[in-house]
Amino acid sequence: MRAGWLLTFLPDEVLPLLFVVGTVAVIVGFLAPRTLLGFVGIFVLFSMLSPFIEEFIGGLSLWWQLIILGFFCLAILRGVFGLLLGQRAADTMVGNLAADLVRLVVAMLILPVRVVRWASRSMSNGNGLR
Repeated sequence: MRAGWLLTFLPDEVLPLLFVVGTVAVIVGFLAPRTLLGFVGIFVLFSMLSPFIEEFIGGLSLWWQLIILGFFCLAILRGVFGLLLGQRAADTMVGNLAADLVRLVVAMLILPVRVVRWASRSMSNGNGLR
């Protein structure tokens, strides 16, 4: 059920084909009926809610859109690396990336304080800019 976000990239015309292939997979035994209904339900839900979500996100400021885009990119990375490396390794990797991002933001916030402190020390030592 974690791969449900992949359905958002498919066009709406694929739904009948997806349902037929899924039904054949249920008949053959490759897929559980509950899983098929979950995928179809997620696709229909995203198809119904996409205009509202698009209007909501379009009304936000650029900074909020970038934050949402960052979370979306982290989710995509987590899904891709979950398929390649395994779910726990992908969780660790995304957690480390998020921690590095927080460290970067904190370092950027502290940077002006460090510059002022460096400038005041160099001025007090007589090594000021001339």
